[in-house]
Amino acid sequence: PQGRLSLILPSDLYIRTNETAQLYGWGLTRSTMIQTTPRKKPKRVLCEWQQHHHAPCTPSVLIIHNTDGQYSDEYKSLTQEFYLHF
Repeated sequence: PQGRLSLILPSDLYIRTNETAQLYGWGLTRSTMIQTTPRKKPKRVLCEWQQHHHAPCTPSVLIIHNTDGQYSDEYKSLTQEFYLHF
């Protein structure tokens, strides 16, 4: 059986959760660090594990606000269907 587990975690729980998942045979397939601005540490991590997955995972980063306080282009692209206008 191939199962998947997707979670949104506080960033301080990410490493411990990933280590625990690996102990039980779950491999990380995707992870995205969410930063509110480029200067701040990630606050949340979007992650997905799959049973018996052993390929390496390349984490990505999503920054919500640019240094000028405007929404980043990547964030706008991701959420545009949920907003009337930015």
